[in-house]
Amino acid sequence: MYPVLFTIPWLDFPISTFGVMLAIGFLVGTWITGIRLGEEGYEPDATTLLIYVMIGGIVGAKLYFAVDVHLRSGEPFASLLFARAGLTWYGGLLGAIALGAIGCRIHGIPVKTFADCVAVACPVGQALGRIGCFLVGDDYGRETDLPWGVRFPVGAPPTDLPVHPTQLYEAAWLLPVAALLWSRRRRSPFL
Repeated sequence: MYPVLFTIPWLDFPISTFGVMLAIGFLVGTWITGIRLGEEGYEPDATTLLIYVMIGGIVGAKLYFAVDVHLRSGEPFASLLFARAGLTWYGGLLGAIALGAIGCRIHGIPVKTFADCVAVACPVGQALGRIGCFLVGDDYGRETDLPWGVRFPVGAPPTDLPVHPTQLYEAAWLLPVAALLWSRRRRSPFL
């Protein structure tokens, strides 16, 4: 487990493995979406539209987290919103869909076509993000006595007991989902 890869010395800013894996997930997702847009006859440079999706995803994930934790615990909303920790997948999905749809309208690409093109990239990006969760020791499962149980002594939250690496389980099933969607991309009317 490697929560922090390195710290930028003059800024004293830590670069987390989750952040790196999140960035790699976005880059790979952009590449896959660009290939799919080209196959659909659109400009294969998906970067512009994916910027909408990335911003919507991060802002939505952060907002959902801040609202959820604030309502459940009473912690100050602003401090939750601007903390380094805390992204909630559901909020990211909603934010990405909302801003992605706005970007499609602005750039004249049908939302359905863009959604079909992004459908293959989503499970790949999610799998990479879940590997990032594993590397920082976040979102693990219940205690286990199975041989592949993992301890996260500096996880979020820390545990010295072996737990299920649910992050890796999810990554392991997301990649076959991506392969299935890729294989059906020309045959399915709606991915």
